[in-house]
Amino acid sequence: MRESKEYERMRTGRIIVIAAGLLLAGCATTHMPAGPQLPANAKMVGGGLSIEWTAPAKGTAILIETSSGKIVRTQSVDAGDSFSFDPTANENIRVLNSMFGGPGPQDNQELPSLPKDTHFALYFVPAEPGSQP
Repeated sequence: MRESKEYERMRTGRIIVIAAGLLLAGCATTHMPAGPQLPANAKMVGGGLSIEWTAPAKGTAILIETSSGKIVRTQSVDAGDSFSFDPTANENIRVLNSMFGGPGPQDNQELPSLPKDTHFALYFVPAEPGSQP
C-alpha cells in the first residue's frame, strides 16, 4: 500500500512538471511581434529594400517595415498589376521621412537615416470571390 501512494505522488509530480513545461513552451511559441495584424489569408510575396512584384490575382498588397512593424503602403491590385517599392524614389522618401524622422515629410530629396535592421516585407491578400472594389 505504501509503495502505491509513493508511486502516485511521483507520477503526479511528473505530470505537473510536464504540464508546466508544455505551458511555458506554448507561451514562448505564440508570442507575436508588435505591428499590424494581417488577415489570416495574407501571404508574404516579397521582401528586402527594393521590391518588384506582379499580382497573380485581384487583391491588396501591403508593404510593412518589419523592424518597426509599421505599414508603409497598401495598394489595391488586379491580376497582372505591378507593385514596386524603391526607398530612394521621391514619393517613398516622403513617406519614410514621416515614419522615421528626417528632414521633414515635405522633403523629397534626402532619405532619412533608417535603422540598421530595416527590412521591408510585401504581403498579398487575395480579394474574396464576388467582392466589389
